Amino acid sequence: MIEQFNQPIPTRKARLAAAAILLGALMPGAAFATTAVSCAPTLVRVISQTTNTNLKTTSDAFSVVPGTTSVITTTGASSCVIVDFTGMVALLAPGAMFLSATLDGKVSVPDYSQVIATAGAFEARSTSFVFTGVPAGSHQFKLLFRSSSNGVGVEINRSTVAIHYTH
Repeated sequence: MIEQFNQPIPTRKARLAAAAILLGALMPGAAFATTAVSCAPTLVRVISQTTNTNLKTTSDAFSVVPGTTSVITTTGASSCVIVDFTGMVALLAPGAMFLSATLDGKVSVPDYSQVIATAGAFEARSTSFVFTGVPAGSHQFKLLFRSSSNGVGVEINRSTVAIHYTH
């Protein structure tokens, strides 16, 4: 079963800034493209997979993760949306699983994330996506997944998608 609900949240601005500083400190010499964005979401929509049902694809083209399409309404002339994914993921054969997110058909930053590359048992994974310059209004969010090779099965189980936005 997929459940969706909204919860008010405290500002994440300080936590995101601290995480960026920590990442920079832990990875000396790494090349990062950084952009300062004023982003202070006030609401979170949570999409939670609460049953033990594997969401599967064998396609190497991105497709919507079942149950993760959601509509949010933002305020402000140019706000941001931050999406956090956490879940159990698995590969059924050697390969890799990739996740991506879209808002009104526009791909997030980063455009995709590799979340697993080891075949076998389910493993916990998480990743985040950011959309900037989001105009006020109603927006459709989709979480997408794909396999690295057509025919190689990838699965998601017991996942949570948190969509942080200004409302």
